Amino acid sequence: MFVIFVFSFFICLVNGSYRYENRTIDCDLSKDQCVLTAPDTKIKNLDLKVQCFRDEKKRLNCPIRCPKENEVHVLFKIPSSNKKCVKFYTYGKLQGETEWLVWMIEPCQTIISTHCRYLE
Repeated sequence: MFVIFVFSFFICLVNGSYRYENRTIDCDLSKDQCVLTAPDTKIKNLDLKVQCFRDEKKRLNCPIRCPKENEVHVLFKIPSSNKKCVKFYTYGKLQGETEWLVWMIEPCQTIISTHCRYLE
């Protein structure tokens, strides 16, 4: 019985369809503030007012309203030619207690585009 359950669960995962929702975060590191946009979200009343915070590494962490159970990909930075922003070194993603966060540290000052993957 357990084997059938595991097999069925695996088949659902393999054959599952996904929905991707874009998230864009624009931060002002000098004020520790970010503006989140989610132009194609299907989530009603999604709270786009984010409270960013600094961690012990002095990174500015901002929630992107994507549950931690979901998958997140950092797609690109704007402008892409910004040499002060290097993925994994001056910006990236981080799984918080309940949701995903995007982090940034000086000297990086950029707009970051991500997407959140939802199982349909």
